Amino acid sequence: MKFDDYLPCQAYTNQPKHTKNTQFSAFFDAASSRYFFALLDKNGNVAFKSEGYPQEKSRDNGIESVLKNKDTRDRYAVKSENSEFFVSLRAGNRQEIARSCGFATESAANDFIGQMFGEVASKVETKVAAKPAAAKVETIVATKPAVEKIETKIAAKVETKVATAKPTVGKVETKIVVEPALKVVEKTTAPAVKGEKIYLAPELYLGYPTLMDEYGPTGYALFTGPDAKHYFTVYNPDGSIYLRSEGFPTTKQCEEVLDVVKTNIVNPEKYLVKEATTGFEVVLVDEKETEIARSTEFDSFTAAFVTTPKGRTKTEGVNLY
Repeated sequence: MKFDDYLPCQAYTNQPKHTKNTQFSAFFDAASSRYFFALLDKNGNVAFKSEGYPQEKSRDNGIESVLKNKDTRDRYAVKSENSEFFVSLRAGNRQEIARSCGFATESAANDFIGQMFGEVASKVETKVAAKPAAAKVETIVATKPAVEKIETKIAAKVETKVATAKPTVGKVETKIVVEPALKVVEKTTAPAVKGEKIYLAPELYLGYPTLMDEYGPTGYALFTGPDAKHYFTVYNPDGSIYLRSEGFPTTKQCEEVLDVVKTNIVNPEKYLVKEATTGFEVVLVDEKETEIARSTEFDSFTAAFVTTPKGRTKTEGVNLY
């Protein structure tokens, strides 16, 4: 279940500045019992708003993610919802970390991104001659890559070329170049096992204290989600998500599956890289090939693969295949 809890834009206005970073406002909303932030423009207006976080620490992690990604052009995408358009700011794993207020048209949302990067679009007219009459084709050329980009499965790239060598008969050629896949990728349009796996939005797994063992803190955390189910997270050393669980009705069931994860987490053969909705995910399975945890989404197969034990070993020059 995705816990989507953005507040209306007016709720983010006139809020106090964040104590450590005045580019942001930060506040607690008593009605939802959650912490929010907004990225402000140079005039102090709300440029991007956040979803709610269960703790101040996880909210501040969200702010750090925005700072890390906001100056990268391809982290932005225009999306539509409820008959209006908004700009989505995403992390490298394609998870949304903030969004703008709404725009009436898609063009206005695209212009908003262009203004952020100081871009000005220019029009170029290319005339393509037809047999009986000349057909006119208008091509919009941006000074930097356009907001909209073509996304295809299995890292396919689409290249479009317009022939303009002579003002006679022009033609448009489109070719699709498919990059070779590293291995066979299983699609996740259907569940990996019987019964649909329900995961929370990635930001809801962040900021929880890790469990302790005889050697000190571990990378594992247990928590209760907004749906009253029980979840676990496996953190990377920097506090980001390595693996996350679905929800369980009891703490005991959650802890039992976490024990299975601990048994299999170092076994390279228990990892799969699967194609997801907008990218790729790493899935950890048990002895019966049942999914027991998964990562957040990555932009490419390679980015996902190198996080697995086999992928890390291959990047160190040792071939385990």
